[in-house]
Amino acid sequence: MVDTLTTARPSRREHAETHDAACHAWLHTIALLHPQSALRASCTGDGAHTARAHAPIVTVIERPSATTAVVSWRDATHCRYGAQVWTLGLARAAGVCALTGQPIAKADTVYRPQRTRTPALNADAMIRAQAMHEACLVIAAPTAR
Repeated sequence: MVDTLTTARPSRREHAETHDAACHAWLHTIALLHPQSALRASCTGDGAHTARAHAPIVTVIERPSATTAVVSWRDATHCRYGAQVWTLGLARAAGVCALTGQPIAKADTVYRPQRTRTPALNADAMIRAQAMHEACLVIAAPTAR
């Protein structure tokens, strides 16, 4: 006797639900790999936590001048720049500070990646000038002897 195995094709709805569950699992995994963003994320139930779960790890490496900074930008899902030069300017549009997650209004003083012939993948990113200043105070803090 031969048994016949029949497989039913999932409906579009079942397929979409499976896809959504897989995406949620992947986003959760990325958030676990990125603990700094996960700590800053607020799980409000409206999807805001998902956006912060993808926030990059941003580190200010040095300040060569008052209007420039060298920044390390690491984002496992987007791009990585080990020593990217950022320059002071005005925000062309509203956004979010890559360093703190705080809102940025149009025309606020911000640092942005320096323009290059081939635009960086994070060319639209911004860091509030005040956040950059505060980050550099931590870097420049004298060590106690």
